[in-house]
Amino acid sequence: PLGSNLAGYFSKRPAEDVLDPLYLNALAFSDGENTNVIITSDFLSVMEVFATPIREMVSKRTGVPADNIMITALHQHTSIRIGCWPWTGSMEDENYLTILYAKYCDVAQMAIADMSDATVHTATKETAEKVAFIRRFRMKDGSTKTNPDNLDPQIDYPLGKFASPENILFVDIETTGFSPVNGTLPVSISYIVIPTE
Repeated sequence: PLGSNLAGYFSKRPAEDVLDPLYLNALAFSDGENTNVIITSDFLSVMEVFATPIREMVSKRTGVPADNIMITALHQHTSIRIGCWPWTGSMEDENYLTILYAKYCDVAQMAIADMSDATVHTATKETAEKVAFIRRFRMKDGSTKTNPDNLDPQIDYPLGKFASPENILFVDIETTGFSPVNGTLPVSISYIVIPTE
């Protein structure tokens, strides 16, 4: 809603207009006994205090156990954060949240109804550019800092490492042919990066 705080820049920025719609996308998959659902959103983040009740609502609607439902966000900095953050506040429009929770249930239900036979493949692919970056660094004084300035002379080393080359998940859906998937139904051209650790 207009006036909502846009997240990502550590200051309050109320939305004054809408450039693009925000989407929820869902991917459901099953081995015949267990069903899992991944729901991704065009938000900066969905805090756990909101993600837990969303999983419970989706579970109640679909019958999929809450532990089998993953809630993710694209982490874009010109969207809202679902949950509280000290610098930018939280999404507090109760009417919007009520509709949003129903939409999470809707996309999960549609993804489950749209499941078809598929084969999952994994592949390894070199990427021309980084698809992620490390945010946490050990500083020379022994402390840990998140998002220090790239040129900060006090950085000692990053905490973690990139998986290179990237691991990619492909889904071969019999009705559409061999296509990479990004958690969007119907299948679209993109990929999921699989953590190696």
